[in-house]
Amino acid sequence: MPHVVFRGITTEQLKRISKPLVEELAE
Repeated sequence: MPHVVFRGITTEQLKRISKPLVEELAE
């Protein structure tokens, strides 16, 4: 997977952020 920058956020950072975020929304 290419290292794409999404609004100044790298995919790796996005994965780290999205995981806990999804867990919060799930509750």
